[in-house]
Amino acid sequence: MDPVAESYADIRPVGAEQEVLIDLAEARQRAGQAQQHLREQWADDTVEVSYTDNPAAFQHAYDEARSRRERGEQVIPYMYEDATDGLGEREGGRAFGVEIEFDLSGADDNEAREAIARDLYAAGLSRHRTQGRYHANMYEGYTDAPNGWRLESDSTVAGEIVSPIMYDEPQTWRNFEKVCEIVRRHGGIATYNTGGHVHVSLHDYDHTVENHNRLLRLNTA
Repeated sequence: MDPVAESYADIRPVGAEQEVLIDLAEARQRAGQAQQHLREQWADDTVEVSYTDNPAAFQHAYDEARSRRERGEQVIPYMYEDATDGLGEREGGRAFGVEIEFDLSGADDNEAREAIARDLYAAGLSRHRTQGRYHANMYEGYTDAPNGWRLESDSTVAGEIVSPIMYDEPQTWRNFEKVCEIVRRHGGIATYNTGGHVHVSLHDYDHTVENHNRLLRLNTA
């Protein structure tokens, strides 16, 4: 039996609930196939090793990655199309959104935040020229418009960029790339305090509690 199907073998819902679980199984299988495709695409002649058991191998991979960056090459591939292998398609897939936290390395944080907000607006990525309050997008309502990105306040970091509702489309990844470029250009950096969040739509779950309970059981199995 397929490993994904086998993991669902002891769950026997009916009707709509069964369809939801079948969709989840198929989504997991597609994600696994996408991962395998990338492994094959970037495979080389080296033997896979455990960085935990072999710190020298980690150091070698790290040094190689830094060398690629210094040469102006991609450290890892950036995908503009089918990055989620169909999981985030507009038709039949799941919408998603991201939150990007950052700190600032410059002397004037307020000036940098103002510049980031202005540049997001100038690039057509945001409808606002200034930084919004904490959870501004949530209070004002989310949108799937390309200009729905928003610079928000966050007391734990210098700022947070909140995306609109997105789908796995080339424009999504180009906009994502541009947002990161704007933040970096004005001194935005990742630190131990910063993080990134990904939100995935479960619109088809509606308010059926059992659907959510089954998903929780699958994730803790």
